[in-house]
Amino acid sequence: MLHVIDAKYVSDYRIWVSFDDGSDGGESIKPSKRPYL
Repeated sequence: MLHVIDAKYVSDYRIWVSFDDGSDGGESIKPSKRPYL
């Protein structure tokens, strides 16, 4: 299982995440579907 090791907001509705396998990427967030944020 991947774990998010870093996450930072780049705008109100987008977050940039880094995973512990070295990958990262932009992720569009919708608070109703991302209850862990």
